[in-house]
Amino acid sequence: MKIFTTLKPIFVILFLLKLTITFSQNTPCVAKQLLIKWKPDKTVSEKAIFKNRIGAKTLRHYPQLGVELLEIDTQEDVDMEALGKEYTGHPDIVFAEPNYIVSVEETIPDDAFFHHLWGMENIGQNGCISGADINALAAWDITTGRDSITVAIIDTGIDWKHEDLIDNIWQNLEEDADGDGHVLEFINGTWVFDPGDENGIDDDGNGYVDDFVGWDFAYDDNNPYDDHSHGTHCAGTVGAKGNNGIGVAGVAWNVKLAALKLLRNNGSGSTADAVDAIHYALDMGFPISNNSWSGGRYTATLYEALQAAEAAGHLFVAAAGNNH
Repeated sequence: MKIFTTLKPIFVILFLLKLTITFSQNTPCVAKQLLIKWKPDKTVSEKAIFKNRIGAKTLRHYPQLGVELLEIDTQEDVDMEALGKEYTGHPDIVFAEPNYIVSVEETIPDDAFFHHLWGMENIGQNGCISGADINALAAWDITTGRDSITVAIIDTGIDWKHEDLIDNIWQNLEEDADGDGHVLEFINGTWVFDPGDENGIDDDGNGYVDDFVGWDFAYDDNNPYDDHSHGTHCAGTVGAKGNNGIGVAGVAWNVKLAALKLLRNNGSGSTADAVDAIHYALDMGFPISNNSWSGGRYTATLYEALQAAEAAGHLFVAAAGNNH
């Protein structure tokens, strides 16, 4: 059984996260891919002329941002950062930048039981400073959360079958094809997608087929199951079921957790996938997202996605300093 804990007493925010910040002049990026924002007056034909000239094709559109993800058709090893800087100066383009790789820190704690979670209640255990916590006990006297609130866990996915998480996993009932009120079922001793709902149809018309508990943007499928463990750890910190005699208690005992898998089993993903995950959260009306990843470099595309989130009233939660 997986369990969840926190690390260092430096977070006084609602959700405890992990974030590694690195700075490099050669930040890893997806080979031969650029994110380009066109000037608003550019026509389809003008864009096509530019793309034909540089030998590029469009992989994705982000109409909310006016951004396209392009792939350059070349056999050469191209310096995408240099190319992005070059095209940013083009009169048709607002900015061009690489599709940077984002990642999580690899060291994941696996401590047991609530009394180890000194970030929630610090009584000086393990040599910590007593009282250096988020005052969770006082908060729980007021509320333990609401299951009407959905938090998007944008990470390595979630072990959505976990016994301390399953009661709080968001279920997309717009994909409930057989109308039985759920899209998950307990069959032969394990939780599975409801066979009566697996119809291969985008029932809710959001562009994702059978997205029962979220979406896997890393591998482009409907099962955002955690093959790394980091996302499950974060989901547990946010919303492991409390007061149920199992494992630990999350910050919110009652909440819904949507699994948006951005990062692969090696802990890395791309900026473009991050933008897709953010827009999924916005399109589905999730008010909060938990983002425990970084790339180390400023990206205008991600900045504009966050502006869109802010405009929609969405709270994008991130953390800093966990590695220091």
